[in-house]
Parts: sequence; C-alpha cells; structure tokens
Amino acid sequence: MLRRLPSRAALLVVLLVGVVGGLDILRAATATPLETVEAEFRRAVSSVRPATVVCMPHGVARGEAGFSSGVLISARGLLLSDGDAGLRRRVENGQEISTWLSEVDVRVPAGENAWRTYRARVISRDRKADTSVLQIHPPPARPLPFVRLASSDALEVGSFVFALGTAFDEDGRAPPTATAGIVSAFQPRGPGERGGRHAFLYMTTGVNKGVNGGPVVDLAGRLVGTVSTWVEPEPTEPYQFLGKVVPIDRIRAAHAGLRSTAT
Repeated sequence: MLRRLPSRAALLVVLLVGVVGGLDILRAATATPLETVEAEFRRAVSSVRPATVVCMPHGVARGEAGFSSGVLISARGLLLSDGDAGLRRRVENGQEISTWLSEVDVRVPAGENAWRTYRARVISRDRKADTSVLQIHPPPARPLPFVRLASSDALEVGSFVFALGTAFDEDGRAPPTATAGIVSAFQPRGPGERGGRHAFLYMTTGVNKGVNGGPVVDLAGRLVGTVSTWVEPEPTEPYQFLGKVVPIDRIRAAHAGLRSTAT
C-alpha cells in the first residue's frame, strides 16, 4: 500500500491539473456555433473600441462644428478620419459656407464614461476619397491604443465586418457604438483612381450620424476601411440603405506621400 500511494497521488495531481488546465479546451469543445461566433465578435469589437475617437474642429462653436469619428492607427497618435474632419459650417447672408480647418480636437476613450482630449492637425486630406490623416501634436507621453491595418482587397461579398463610431454624441461622453454586418457590394475603381481593386465597398452594418470616419474592421479586428456615409433610399441608387466605406487600400494610396502611413 505504501508503494502504491505515491503513484496514486501523482495520478490524482495529474488528473486535477488536467481538469483545471483543460477547462478552456472543454468549453471550446462544448461551445455552440452561436457562442463561438459571439466570442469572435466580442474579441474584435473590444480590441477596436479603445482606439475609436471623436474629431471636432478646434475653437469652433458647437452650432458650427462638424462632427466625425476616427480611429488611431499608431501608438504615437496618428489617426484616420473622413474627409470632413475639421469641418466648420456657418451661415453668411443666408448662405451656408463650409470650411475645413486643420486644427482638430480629438477625444480618446480613457476608461468607462471618461475620455481625454488631444490637439491634432490634419496632415493630409483627400475629399474625393473622403479620407484624412491627422497627427496628435505633441505626441502623447504614453502609447495610445491603435488598430492594425489589413487589406480591403481580401474581403469578399459576405465577409463579416464591424463599424464603430460615436453616434449622436458631440460631447464624446458616450462610449463608441458597434454594429455588425456583412460586405454587400463593391464599387470598382474608376479611371485614374489609385489603390486596391475598389473605389468603395458597401455593407449592411448600421451607420448613423457621427459614425462617419470611424473604423470598419474584419473578424480579426484589423482595419479594412473607414465609414464614409449611409446611402439614401433613392429609386435610382443601387446601394440604397447600405453603409458606404472607403477601403483601406484606397486610403493608403490617397495618402501615399506620407511616410508615416506605411505603418
């Protein structure tokens, strides 16, 4: 009996360690397909939400200030937004006049119901492609969360995507919202347009006011584009009711002169 005890004790330890260490494997093996998909969705969204920001023109009254979302793409404060980042609208002599300012306030999530505001400057803008690059200046003392870039050319019709942005909240107090959907269609590049295979892509993912400029990511949480707008339900519009996205490969080409966008 004394000789058998160590072997039985050792076997018990092995079994206990195996049970404890194998719980994750067991859960994964017994998870339903829906639970597995839900876990993938949560992982992708949670990795992108801290890097989803709000962009407002600096020093402009709220009634005149445009409002865009954006996404950090480097720990040093480089970020993407739509072509209207820094937009100011004012009325003169009964006419609305739009100007695009270079100085922008960027609100970055800093925990639950908290944020931090940084000053940034638009360093490249392409309004035709509806994209801009901004740089927080001076660079933040601590690294910021950011989203890694993928290729939009790898997407297919039916690919899952997520859109994030701060809808309706001009104060930037609410956390970024997330919606899920699939890629529905691609608009081919026109003559003379650069970057990837597509000028725009369209998705079933919900897009609301303020989400424009926000990140669109794949299942791995990698950036595949930024939100441009929603498509109005016009009879002649083939993409009505869908969300319009600027593909990341087109964004890269639009800002190809910036060395830092290669990251």
